[in-house]
Amino acid sequence: MSIRSPRRYCLHKRQAAKAREDGLENGWRAKQEAYPGSPLPADFPSRARLAELGYTTFEDLEGATRGELRSCNLHPSEIDDIFEALPSPE
Repeated sequence: MSIRSPRRYCLHKRQAAKAREDGLENGWRAKQEAYPGSPLPADFPSRARLAELGYTTFEDLEGATRGELRSCNLHPSEIDDIFEALPSPE
């Protein structure tokens, strides 16, 4: 797992809070959404499913691995499509 942005840090804290059911998920969601990001376009693969999981911007996906997305119960073909749609690292 790679955390390259404040949004991604908050996303991981949010996911951990959800798993722990400690009531802090919404606080981390608010912090995540307070940081700017480049929204995923409407035609981005699995966009609705990614949004359910908290990935709504390119910054949320920056540094994500196939294993990370597999752990979110995304199908391997969905993951392939997501990675193909991501911009190449500069």
